[in-house]
Amino acid sequence: MSASPPPDDAIALPVAEAQVAQSLPAAETPPAETPLTPARPMVAWRHRLGRMAVIGTGTLVLAAGAGFAGRAWWVFAVADNFRVQYLWGLVLGTILLVAAGRRRAAFIATVPLAIHAWLLWPFYVASPAERPASAASPDAVRLRVVTLNVWGRNKQYERVFDFLRQTEADIVVLEEIYPAWVPQMKALEADWPYHTEMYREARYGMAIFSRWPLELGRSEFLRDGVPVITARVRVGETPLAICGVHLSRPLSRIGSLRQAHQLADLPRVLKDKPQKQIVLGDFNSTSWNPRFVDCLTRAELVDTRLGSGVHASWPSVLPAALRIPIDHCLVSKNIRVVRHEIGPPVGSDHLPVIVDLEIK
Repeated sequence: MSASPPPDDAIALPVAEAQVAQSLPAAETPPAETPLTPARPMVAWRHRLGRMAVIGTGTLVLAAGAGFAGRAWWVFAVADNFRVQYLWGLVLGTILLVAAGRRRAAFIATVPLAIHAWLLWPFYVASPAERPASAASPDAVRLRVVTLNVWGRNKQYERVFDFLRQTEADIVVLEEIYPAWVPQMKALEADWPYHTEMYREARYGMAIFSRWPLELGRSEFLRDGVPVITARVRVGETPLAICGVHLSRPLSRIGSLRQAHQLADLPRVLKDKPQKQIVLGDFNSTSWNPRFVDCLTRAELVDTRLGSGVHASWPSVLPAALRIPIDHCLVSKNIRVVRHEIGPPVGSDHLPVIVDLEIK
């Protein structure tokens, strides 16, 4: 007897159960772990840092490059004054580029960074050939000179005079003596009895004060009428020329042109002086200005900053890293520089320059 076929619902039930089982999630199977990725805020932060570092460093590179074309345009000449600031800015920019992962941009930034390091190197590590009269002499006479632009708006007379007395300087050269300063200067005569002054104009008022007798004190003039105050002092048997200068500010096309002409003309005024010379004052020019360098070469003078540091002197209200060196002491190559330093604030927008020399 043949078996009867199973009912339809007996066959459909297992199929339905299989379909339901397939549709149910495998609860007992744990989900696969996905790899961790950097958080979006961190990625965005690095992107913004990299973009800001590229823009900032690129701007510094353009400004620094423009400064090397200072002979072509006065605006570029102004940009040339900030080599120390470019150096520190490029150091910071390179660090930020590396931190942001912009390694190629960081590598490119090291090129102008190396150029500025090379440019400023002599001011910190001068070779013997660059140092004036590098070997000390037992019979040399020590001489301390100080120069300061007192600033016409400065009314802190006693603060300036107290500082000068504390330095025990042998020779002091002051610039920018306005009419209000003239009667106050008598307070210095007790310590520096020998002096010569020039008060032709307020901004160009200058004076030389000395503990030693001065000879031939007079005012001379560059071709554009800017004065140079000069005197002679004898150190032992050696005649020594002292010159005080205050050149034009290069903050306009005319001012920059005047300063360039003054730097070109200054060696003419100095050429008939004794073999040993000290030139002090506010040049309104940094040591790496190409026209300033030309002036030193033609006059056969040496920047006393070499080997001592940049020693930036203006403006006095800013920290050292933001100031620029425009107040100078220049000497003949046969004068030994013992020390160069910057003095404390005395109410002026300039800081004083103090230099110890040895004259043989």
